[in-house]
Amino acid sequence: MCKALLGINVGSLNPLSPFYGQTNSVRNLSTDPYLANHDSLALTLVGKVGIGDIDISEDADFLYFVNLYDKKLYKLDITGATPVWAASYDIPADCVAGTGDARPFGLKVKDGKVYIGSVCDAYNSQNTSDMRAYVYALDETLGTFSIVFDFPLTYPKGYPYSGFKSISTWNPWTDDFSDFIPAYSYPDLLYPQPLFTDIEIDLDGSLILGFGDRTAYQVGWQNFGTQSSDPKLYVGSGAGDILRAAYINGTYVLENNAYVAGLTGASPNNNQGPGFGEFYNDNYPLNGGVHTEIAFGALALKPGSGESIYTTMDPEYGGNSGGFRYISNTTGTTSPSVIGATLYQTVLGTTEPTFGKAAGLGDLELACSLVSFLEIGNYVWIDADADGIQDPTESGIPNVQVRLYDQSGLLVGLTTTDTNGEYYFNPTNVDNNGVNATTGAATVGYTGLAPNTQYFIVLGQSGTNTFNATNDVLNYNGNEYALTNVNTGEGSVPDQNDSDASLASGV
Repeated sequence: MCKALLGINVGSLNPLSPFYGQTNSVRNLSTDPYLANHDSLALTLVGKVGIGDIDISEDADFLYFVNLYDKKLYKLDITGATPVWAASYDIPADCVAGTGDARPFGLKVKDGKVYIGSVCDAYNSQNTSDMRAYVYALDETLGTFSIVFDFPLTYPKGYPYSGFKSISTWNPWTDDFSDFIPAYSYPDLLYPQPLFTDIEIDLDGSLILGFGDRTAYQVGWQNFGTQSSDPKLYVGSGAGDILRAAYINGTYVLENNAYVAGLTGASPNNNQGPGFGEFYNDNYPLNGGVHTEIAFGALALKPGSGESIYTTMDPEYGGNSGGFRYISNTTGTTSPSVIGATLYQTVLGTTEPTFGKAAGLGDLELACSLVSFLEIGNYVWIDADADGIQDPTESGIPNVQVRLYDQSGLLVGLTTTDTNGEYYFNPTNVDNNGVNATTGAATVGYTGLAPNTQYFIVLGQSGTNTFNATNDVLNYNGNEYALTNVNTGEGSVPDQNDSDASLASGV
């Protein structure tokens, strides 16, 4: 469809692709999707042709996708009846020369930026030290990418099966079927190869990184190998991963032995993650034992829930199944009472097109409205005893003008307290490009508050609601109110509930 409608070649196996002539009949393949095939060409092209991750801009006007074939990011205008090709950008390749190729896939559009996840596949060198993951951010104004985070893929992983605990690393990409390691009598084939398939961004700016297992896609479910003389039916078993990187003072820091930015994850010292521990528990069952890496690679996050959702094999307690799990972003654990859901279960010995344990699900998207989670407020009241603590008998002050300034002194929000003395700054009245000093109208459009940003709240400065800079007095409807005493408060830690308000000169 992309080729026919938009002129975008994603390299799929059809007459419009660069593999023209490689039809099913030429390759001696059945057209019945339920039948097994000896398909060596398809095995080599996994992660190299087609479309990777897809995301839609926060204003719902544009759709972005990663083209695995030409390694470009495409932007489509979807405001009309049919999509229109708006732009495309070459995704960087920062792999060591000669070691292999860059393989972009994951994608996230957030706060006006487009993030891309990519790996160095080490296909040529077959050296694990050459495998590396990158997160790029696109500045669409300049049309350029920058590296915002990167790390090696040499950390210890969990094993796909308990009987094969030595399979505990990522492997360089391979197109050689004989590299896959058979397990049990099916036989399952194990050989984790990294696909950087998804990115989510938490409230605190932390990155949640989803990795799929390329081998699971190459092998599939109850399919033949690449040699026509081999009559065995093989099944893949996904062994992806989920990682967390905290955003600290403008820099991303990868989890280390299950610890990240003051949080302790599910499994310190389990030898299954960076620093020999694992923040997110992706085991089956939850207490481990059978599979210790079960992620398929897709993620979703609803701000305010405190949890992520990820696709997985055997999400609950049924074998050869696929579905999703909920997982805490503060503890890395899954509640035994609310695990998630099984979306399919494949019967062993059949050729059902549900893929069993072998990555039978694509991406996750939330169909519910997202909460406006960043907000500043909320109360201006008469603090009769000047202790900074809101007492039940102390009433709010209505109709007080409240202004919000950024660190540079730019007015970015303007509102007035309601009849209860309450006020809020949120996506309905904050524009980080500036607002009109009289009406509060946005300069460009209301953007909402920026995360990890310092703002200043100023009272008065309009009409009868003015602030006297000499004695810090609010003149309100003929009455004068002084700021409450600073640094008083109550309880064992008074600094948590005292007032820090003062005259902010220069704002």
